[in-house]
Amino acid sequence: MKSTPPVIAYSYIRFSTREQRGNTSIARQTTLRDAYVAREGLLLDDKLRLIDDGVSAHRGKHRSDKHALGQFLALVKAGRIKPGSHLIVESLDRLSREEVDEALELVLSLTRAGVRVVQLQPAEVVYAKPVEPMKLMMGIMELSRGYSESKMKSERIGAAWESKREKARATGAAVSKWCPAWLKRVGDRYELISERADAVQLIYQLSADGFGIAPIIKRLIAGGHKPFNLGRRKGERWSNSYLGRILSTRAVVGEYQPLKGGKPDGPPIPNYYPAVIDEALYYRVRAGLKHRTRQSVSSGRSTNGVNLFQGMMRHAPDGDTIEWRTFRDNRNGKTWKAHRYVNAKALVAQAKLASFPVESFEAGVLDRLREIDPREVLPAPDGVGDRVLTLSARREEIAGQLRAIEDRIVRGEALDVLVNAAKRLTAELRRVTDELVEAEMSAASPQAEAWGTAKTLIETLAEQDDQEAARLRLRQAIRRIVTGVWCLFLGNGSTRLAAVQVFFASGATRSYLIRHRPGAWNSKDRPEVPWEVRSFAGIDGGGLDLADPAQAAKLATLLAAKRG
Repeated sequence: MKSTPPVIAYSYIRFSTREQRGNTSIARQTTLRDAYVAREGLLLDDKLRLIDDGVSAHRGKHRSDKHALGQFLALVKAGRIKPGSHLIVESLDRLSREEVDEALELVLSLTRAGVRVVQLQPAEVVYAKPVEPMKLMMGIMELSRGYSESKMKSERIGAAWESKREKARATGAAVSKWCPAWLKRVGDRYELISERADAVQLIYQLSADGFGIAPIIKRLIAGGHKPFNLGRRKGERWSNSYLGRILSTRAVVGEYQPLKGGKPDGPPIPNYYPAVIDEALYYRVRAGLKHRTRQSVSSGRSTNGVNLFQGMMRHAPDGDTIEWRTFRDNRNGKTWKAHRYVNAKALVAQAKLASFPVESFEAGVLDRLREIDPREVLPAPDGVGDRVLTLSARREEIAGQLRAIEDRIVRGEALDVLVNAAKRLTAELRRVTDELVEAEMSAASPQAEAWGTAKTLIETLAEQDDQEAARLRLRQAIRRIVTGVWCLFLGNGSTRLAAVQVFFASGATRSYLIRHRPGAWNSKDRPEVPWEVRSFAGIDGGGLDLADPAQAAKLATLLAAKRG
């Protein structure tokens, strides 16, 4: 005689905040569950872990696939949970605290699938198809109670936070223990944590010098700066995402942006936190990050680990990117690493290979950049400072108009008209704010300053002890004054010719020819790198545009004829 297989029971446990994990919530829910399972002779499934740790059920987030209940519902829908199985919850409000119609539909969807929903508190009730009318009424009352409690709690918390936000705007007093990780609350104000503030300052200074996230993390570790990441794994290691947040938040200059529902609630509050860096450095970094984002095409690294022209170089015949690669060069019975710029498509067999030695290219371009009179290529003054003042005033004017509209809406005046006006002004405020950020970045990162930095670094580059840091600063300066470097590589074998056209941010251009001809091996058993550079003048009158493939082809023909 075959024995009847036991009925499977599943246990769903949920609590809204992770602080409840440490109290009696889990113990209470599991004790009641175990007593019910033993009494009914059920087999508790111990493979499917149905615990939503710190997940609210008020707005139905726990139903998503990333949470335990959502995963269980997906198994039910797929037929993986057998009809007759029990789903045990302490009370129905553990299952849902949504509005009654949505919560009830959740329970009924389970019973329609053959799952018996078991409530243990405040009274033990089993909901199974067909649900008895009295039990259905009891379920509705219980679900209604849970929703009402959550709604009241949400409103109270919202009102409390609204009061805190108003207090913050009116007095500047600290209203929450939460604050950026480099600060701590002391009474009604915030103070810097010195060692963490030092780390933030270093992060910004390194970013301003052109360091990316990974090199910054290496320097933080080398300098003994302990991580203070937020989240479950805080303090374990520096993370790329956390440094990205540090480099984007205006809390570093003391600004606090109140939020409501995860969205900005009104204008930010300046000078709320102690500033850890000044505005000028903040905008220098933002401008640098914006340039690096625009030029984010990977172009590899050059000698000393930093490609000075990364993301700026283009292959004139087809507009392809140019990348850095290392090859093995065999000469005189010796093997040497040769650093070369090559067109990217050739690396995946989609174009003919065109290459040029990195060292000669850098030396030729830097030699000519050193000799340029900045006044010839810098943009004329455009009143950036006046533009910042004008846009700031316009932003404040729009904000005042929006506040006036809010007051009129509260009084019940012409609601439709006022809402439409508010939408239009909000869009205008967003546009003006974006333009203001651009203007502030330009004011904080003038190109004349970049030219001074670039020229100094070019002159002293070989003497710098920390080559990586020096080359990163130089690359950062070049990116602020140069928008593109278009190249035409010609020649066979070891003798190479590069036609190079540099496009400056002002719209000016300069065009050069760089010739590389290998020299003798020196005493260190490595080849010397002889090069020479001159302008286009005398070849085509200097009027060709290498960004135009047709004109690049014309120049290639002219150069081939002269070489022939």
